[in-house]
Amino acid sequence: MKKIVIFTQNLDTGGVQKSASMLANFLSKIYKVTVILAEDNKEIKYNLSSFIEIYKIKTKKFDLTKEDSGLKILNYRVEQLDTILNKLEPDLIFSYEDYNNILSLSVSSKAKRVLSCRISLANVYTKSSRVHLLSPEFYFEKISTLYKEAKAVVCVSRFIREEILSISDEIKAINIYNGIDQARVLNLSQQEVNLHNNYILHVGRLHPQKGQKDLILAYHKVHTKISQKLLIIGEGSLRSELEELISRLGLSHRVFFMGNIIEPYHYMNKADFCVMPSYQEGFSNTVLEMLFTSAVVASKYDGHDEILNDYGNLFDVGDIDRLSTLMLKYANEKNTLKELKDLQKNDVASFDVEKSMTNYLHLIESIIND
Repeated sequence: MKKIVIFTQNLDTGGVQKSASMLANFLSKIYKVTVILAEDNKEIKYNLSSFIEIYKIKTKKFDLTKEDSGLKILNYRVEQLDTILNKLEPDLIFSYEDYNNILSLSVSSKAKRVLSCRISLANVYTKSSRVHLLSPEFYFEKISTLYKEAKAVVCVSRFIREEILSISDEIKAINIYNGIDQARVLNLSQQEVNLHNNYILHVGRLHPQKGQKDLILAYHKVHTKISQKLLIIGEGSLRSELEELISRLGLSHRVFFMGNIIEPYHYMNKADFCVMPSYQEGFSNTVLEMLFTSAVVASKYDGHDEILNDYGNLFDVGDIDRLSTLMLKYANEKNTLKELKDLQKNDVASFDVEKSMTNYLHLIESIIND
């Protein structure tokens, strides 16, 4: 039996983690699958098949005040990953996110490589950013030199594929869209929600990328004109700052954090509508799930048009005034809201997990048997 390694940062929460666990479970029906995690200090919150073995790279302390700490951590993880892979001797390594893709391509294993790219490079690797304590220049250099060695670079949107190819047309970049398990989402969305008030919902990691500050400011502009409360599902580094903003605006009785809920489909289903004010997305599982279970007001982030049709429910990134206008409209115009929900549910029908997994399987079969 051929052996496949799925390599990702962790299986805590998020779209990447959901996609990695989904693919691992699907492939474990056909191949010997092992999951390797770059972090050992986070809880595994997505269920994996009992046939899947899990390895974790042990955490080692580094002095993070040193300028070269990011590179030292990366080199340590390369060594640890190399040791695990020499033991496993896989036929193929499927890695997620640029950091782990670079790790995968830096080890000595003879396994074939497939990479998953899920973010807009231009929007994430900016002059002011340091991802895993590494500079944007580091990422662009490694992407341009190493990604050509992969058998395939799977991009979750056409927009991201075009970005990758703009770095080098020698990279074997292809597009496979995410899909959702529609039957399962529909079933779980019918669960009861123990809330008695109508609400508007946002689901996402609490991070500047997701635009939650804009959402709260827009809600503040119209909260006296609508009855719905605002619920936010998710956790992250921005929580304390957002809580301070909510308190300062006098919204503590109207805006509520619900924490992490891995499968919040019943909250989506009961929401009057959902809002996704992101500054950038790859091809969001959460947006798909919202479209399938609710109505969605969203920003026009790069690549949005591959998943979101504009029915008058979209706004320019960062346009708080337009967002507040749309929230007021859909909070009070029930017929307009119902029309939007019906249209969007039809739009998302083709994004099915079975189709997505079949595309992955065909790709992996062609590579692993070549």
